[in-house]
Amino acid sequence: MPLVTYSYDNGTFPSMPRTDAQTVLSYAKAELLTAIKDLPYQYGTQTNLYYGSYGAQWQGKLFNKLSAYSVLAHICAWQGNYAEAETYSAFIIDHASEINAKYTSIADLTSETGLFYSNTSVKGSRILGFNFAHNDNEATQSGHLEQLTLAYPLVQKSYPEIYISKDSLFSIFANFDDLRFGIMDTIKYSSYYVQNLNEEIPVFSKIKIIQDGSAKDNDFGVFGSSIVFTRLEDITLLRAEALCALNRSTEAVSYLNMIRTNRGLREVSFKKDFGNNRENLIAEIFEERRRELMGEGWRWYDLVRRQKLMKDNETFLQLINSGGIYWPVSEDIITANSQIEQNEFWK
Repeated sequence: MPLVTYSYDNGTFPSMPRTDAQTVLSYAKAELLTAIKDLPYQYGTQTNLYYGSYGAQWQGKLFNKLSAYSVLAHICAWQGNYAEAETYSAFIIDHASEINAKYTSIADLTSETGLFYSNTSVKGSRILGFNFAHNDNEATQSGHLEQLTLAYPLVQKSYPEIYISKDSLFSIFANFDDLRFGIMDTIKYSSYYVQNLNEEIPVFSKIKIIQDGSAKDNDFGVFGSSIVFTRLEDITLLRAEALCALNRSTEAVSYLNMIRTNRGLREVSFKKDFGNNRENLIAEIFEERRRELMGEGWRWYDLVRRQKLMKDNETFLQLINSGGIYWPVSEDIITANSQIEQNEFWK
């Protein structure tokens, strides 16, 4: 799409060609770097409220200094600029206490009143998120992941529209010590990420904010979960990815281990577990991102970045190089603006 940086107050909007993706990303970076100079770590203190509220009440609602840095880190990783991605992610981790951001326990990650609940003290775990609180009349029946993933006994629906198959679950979570999906009490699978495992179709229930988080067996299917753009686990794994891309693999393993140990897994070493092979470590970092961030909207972007680093799938590389990783431009837009061309892959 065209990058429009000024308004047209006379009611006209001239036809403009689309802007190169790198130009758009560079513009976004420049705007963020300018804004960061004035952004605080928190809005409101005990002695100086912001619009009558403490800082914790604004967490996940307004951009602060670290949330801006988190977007910068992801933009740089998408560009392949891992030197800057590592610098920004390091800054976020080093200054996380400034916004009371912390690593999320498995219970808070999957609770009805945990990380994805809008009115919760756990929202301090978010670096950037957007609330849709039921108590603020923001909950909706559509537009939330739960609309597609939940089923009985959580909502009155026999089967979910989308789900993770049992074969996939056992493949993704190969280590049964994993608290997200593993073995409890030697005989029972943990149900933190899924329910109804004994049924034909399991229910992905990691995110399940029905109404205000207290509703059970709900007839109405009104959901109030927050969209969590990034949290400390995401940034820590992003830094591990960046360090690995910069050939600082031993350092990368230490950040990978921060997430593993929080989820019940043992620490790994670059030499013993990855044979001092950087590609093996990169693959495992992305697998850990898959396990930790499942259901949070990162998988496609992670697959693209992984392929740019690994270059081990010729078909996927062709998809990237031909622009097939992007949506096609709407034909209505092309009709209305003759200077807009269809993405090459979709012609």
